[in-house]
Amino acid sequence: NDVHILLATRLEGLAALLGGEIDRSIEAFERVGNLYDFRRHAGLRFRFASDQAAVALAHKSWAEAIAGRIAASERSAKGALEQVERLRHPHTSAHVSCVLAARAQTLGCRDTAAPLATAGLALARWHRFTYWEAWAQIILAWHEAGRHARAGAIHVDGAIEAYRSTGAGQVLPYAQMLRASIALAAGD
Repeated sequence: NDVHILLATRLEGLAALLGGEIDRSIEAFERVGNLYDFRRHAGLRFRFASDQAAVALAHKSWAEAIAGRIAASERSAKGALEQVERLRHPHTSAHVSCVLAARAQTLGCRDTAAPLATAGLALARWHRFTYWEAWAQIILAWHEAGRHARAGAIHVDGAIEAYRSTGAGQVLPYAQMLRASIALAAGD
C-alpha cells in the first residue's frame, strides 16, 4: 500500500545516503515528496516518530550539500524547516534540526551547525530522545573543536560513546570521520 511504499522509499533514500550513493539518495527523497500526503500520512508521525516529508527533505538537503548542489540544498532545508514549523511535532523537530546541523557541518558552516545542534539537543533532552541528544553532541563537539581541537576531540569521543550507547550505528562512520579531521587539525 501507499504507506509501505512511502516508508520504504524514505528508507531507500537514507540507505543510499549512508552508503554514499548520493544521486540515488536524492532521487528517492524526491519520490517521497511526490508520494507524501499531509492528511493521509499524518498517523505516521506517531507510529514512526517523525513526519516522513520533513525528514526526507532534511536528508535530501544533506545529500544535496554533499553533492555540491548548494542552491537545491538550501531550498530543501528551508522546506524541511517550514514543515517542522507547520507541525510543531517534537521528534520531527529534533530529527530535522540534527540532520540540518550535519548538513551545515558538511558545508563547514559552524555558525549554522551550532544553533541547529543546540536546538536539537534542547528538544532531545526535554523529550528524552537519547539518539538525537547524542547526534547533537557529536556536531557540537565538532563545533567546539574549531576553537580548541584537543578539547573538542575529547568531547567528540564522549559523544561517540553516548551515541553507541543508544544501540544505533548509522552515524558512527560520520562521527569517526569528524573525529579523524579533528585529530589531524590538532596535529595528532
